[in-house]
Amino acid sequence: MELTQARTRSSQQRSLPAQAGGVLGGSALAAGLGELAACAETLGLDAVLRDLRAAQRRLLEDRFNVVVLGEFKRGKSTLVNALLGRELLPTGVLPLTSVVTVIAAGERERLRVRFGDGREQEAALGELAVYATESGNPENRLGVELVRVETDGEPVGEGLDLVDTPGVGSIHAHNTRAAHDFLAQVDAALFVLDAGQPFSQAERELVGVVTQRVPRVILAVNKIDRLDAEDRRAALEFIEQAAEQVSGVAPTAVFAVSAREGEGVAALRRRLRLLASEERTGTLARSLAGIAAAAAVEIARSARLEARATELPVQSLRERTEMFRARITELRAAGAQATTLLERGVEKALEELLDEPLEAYARTEEARLRAELRAHGDRLGGLGPRRLARELGEWVDATIRDEFTEMLKRCESTLTAELASLERSYATRVREILEGVQAAASDVLDAGDLMGPPQLALREPTSFSFKLTDPENALDMIVGSLRTLVPGRLGRRLLVADAEQHLLDMTDRHAGRLRSELHQRAQAAAREHGRELAESVETAIGAIAAALERATSQHSRDQAGTRRRLQQLTRVVERCDALAPRLGYVDASPE
Repeated sequence: MELTQARTRSSQQRSLPAQAGGVLGGSALAAGLGELAACAETLGLDAVLRDLRAAQRRLLEDRFNVVVLGEFKRGKSTLVNALLGRELLPTGVLPLTSVVTVIAAGERERLRVRFGDGREQEAALGELAVYATESGNPENRLGVELVRVETDGEPVGEGLDLVDTPGVGSIHAHNTRAAHDFLAQVDAALFVLDAGQPFSQAERELVGVVTQRVPRVILAVNKIDRLDAEDRRAALEFIEQAAEQVSGVAPTAVFAVSAREGEGVAALRRRLRLLASEERTGTLARSLAGIAAAAAVEIARSARLEARATELPVQSLRERTEMFRARITELRAAGAQATTLLERGVEKALEELLDEPLEAYARTEEARLRAELRAHGDRLGGLGPRRLARELGEWVDATIRDEFTEMLKRCESTLTAELASLERSYATRVREILEGVQAAASDVLDAGDLMGPPQLALREPTSFSFKLTDPENALDMIVGSLRTLVPGRLGRRLLVADAEQHLLDMTDRHAGRLRSELHQRAQAAAREHGRELAESVETAIGAIAAALERATSQHSRDQAGTRRRLQQLTRVVERCDALAPRLGYVDASPE
């Protein structure tokens, strides 16, 4: 099979064992989702209920999501356009996609924009950039939750919705969050990797997470046209091995493609159509069963927590509630302090490993570069003014590019190592805080066994990316200078002086860009980790706080009502415990 076609591993099918009779069939799955939704509504678990309602709709409509994932600047939107056969999504060198964008069949061509506050409005296709790009909607200031692009007819395959997500690892932390937050709705994943730089840390993490949840994982190795045949073969073998290493299973298929040139796109499109036509129902059922299984576990845990709280005497419940609140206040303060210390550590690292070296470079290397420029001018001999100006300009451009490429490598290396050290210390503190939440649950409700071990979702430092291309055509500035009209040695001296000034200007400009870019990335990573810690703590305490609140409210009513509530909670636990083993992933490989 050609390298530009799929490498499907039929001998290593992705399979997890069925439990207690296996996954529920379509009608039984629908009934199970309905039961779980009713249980979640009984307990007031709004987030769980929202996921279950969405799962019910997808099952009813027999539509599933193929979600395009990957790091930013991998060409995801360009590949989606190639698969669609039209320039529907905006593309460019910047991290453009800022919100989740769904491409699906509709009654007519239009946009349906859903906002975080529940509002929804319709717009023309031409307005997509206003809502879904970083330039049109910076930092998602409009509060868009999702943009649905509806086309006339099935865009890729019947019953298949293609979902473009923001790139992970962008300097915009909200882009990474949007991609991760959509993982619960992934039925099949299409990872887009770069043939020239496959599998960053962020990509490895995302592949590992998704392959544990999703029955279909397809890898598209983009920009393959930049490699020769031997390098292509090596890149694909490395990617297959790395994907299996981080996830424990082989990907469903690996495609070598060039989104811009069209190479391999037809084969990938055929694979998606096969997924839509022959594998949709089974894949969707397995995906939704996984969502239902996770919901069943969460609902049962919440019911047990509330039951334990409800069984406490009123006075004991009040005392323990106050104790829990005091302890959580301490843990929240500890989390905020840990985040502050991380941010200060990042600032110190930036100052010592970036700002000071850049300042030293400006002091020590400026004279060297100017001397080298003059020496180069002397070597050029008696060239005419315009030729001399062009040669000097090209020398400046090449020299600055080489100088800052090397400087970027040094800064990346030292900064990444220091950030990794800071984040290891931070992760240790995070674990201690989450263990404190677990201890508080045990002290208050003797519920440490229900909380599970602390979960760390913190990501590794994002690798830096920096472009050193000058936005102005500085060469033309020199060549077109009036200095080229001045004859003799005077004109030559003036041209060299202009080239020296251009050299200094470019040095300052590129140093500023490098400093700004690396500051942004490091600070964004620190902010993102702080947000993740806060979310981890709030998630850990949320179930206990809700159980205590519901139990307190129940105790304010009559004893008969309290007994009925305990019976209701017991039934919820029994039903969830009965459903959970029958839900989950089973063999999802092609027949």
